[in-house]
Amino acid sequence: DVLLHAGDFSEEGDPAAVADFCDWLGQQPHAHKIVVDGNHEHNAPWKARTEAMLSNATFLRDTAVTLPNGLRVHGTGFCWPMKSRNPTYEAVADGSADVLVCHGPVAGYADGGSGCAELLRLVRRLRPRLVVSGHIHASHAVVEGRGGESGTTFVNAANAHRGHAHMGWEPVVVDL
Repeated sequence: DVLLHAGDFSEEGDPAAVADFCDWLGQQPHAHKIVVDGNHEHNAPWKARTEAMLSNATFLRDTAVTLPNGLRVHGTGFCWPMKSRNPTYEAVADGSADVLVCHGPVAGYADGGSGCAELLRLVRRLRPRLVVSGHIHASHAVVEGRGGESGTTFVNAANAHRGHAHMGWEPVVVDL
């Protein structure tokens, strides 16, 4: 029912790649398509127009959407892993997300040792059922939370397997 894309949908900000991605989204059968930006889009000159450029999806950047079935999806804007407080994460209301979509992975979960400690703190506070990320290509995986993160499924859905030109990972399907 829902396609979630955790960023890096352009080739370092190439507008033609964004148009191709938008066309591809329009061909997908999912009732809802939700996209966040990744490091490839983060510094693109068109960044402020991303929502308009992705007319075939709901684009989230530090915002949320509630789907008709009541599922609440929060999408973060891209940022590099942090150990200090992130004001945009601090602004997210407790318990406001069933699904968290972020480009970078949460520290300790399908992150290849490069996850964000601040995202981990956010997950502990929000307690979402699902966290979807990408970014660390070699860490493609589905991992169940443990300890304080029990009840959360972490997905690193990066699809580039051996470099950006080789899409070697299959899509991840999760039932909630």
